Amino acid sequence: MPNLKAILKEASNVPIKLSCILTEDNIYQIEEYLQIAKQLGIRRIALRHIYGDDRRWPIQAFQNKQPIKYHQNNPVYDFDGLQVTHWIFDKTSGRSLNLFSDGTLSDEYLLTKAPNQSIAKHINS
Repeated sequence: MPNLKAILKEASNVPIKLSCILTEDNIYQIEEYLQIAKQLGIRRIALRHIYGDDRRWPIQAFQNKQPIKYHQNNPVYDFDGLQVTHWIFDKTSGRSLNLFSDGTLSDEYLLTKAPNQSIAKHINS
């Protein structure tokens, strides 16, 4: 799990939204992660599955919860003021325009489908 205290110390005046990739190694730490984040004043977290990985583990923290809303088809849960989005890439309706560090501009939501400008330049030269 990310070191939340260190992150917050570096960005003390910035509203922070955490994003955590769910794996078999951390799935049982989610409740503790949410508690620590809440204690540190975090208000938003996205729990994400690995893109292309079909494995799904039960998230104990969600078992007795109903979503308070949906964000781009992803359920959002409330944990006493902490909003937690369960982000599932293959079910999202998200649309965005992404500018990459190499200058590539892509409207592909799934970044792995975005064209790579540096590869295209190499092939065309």
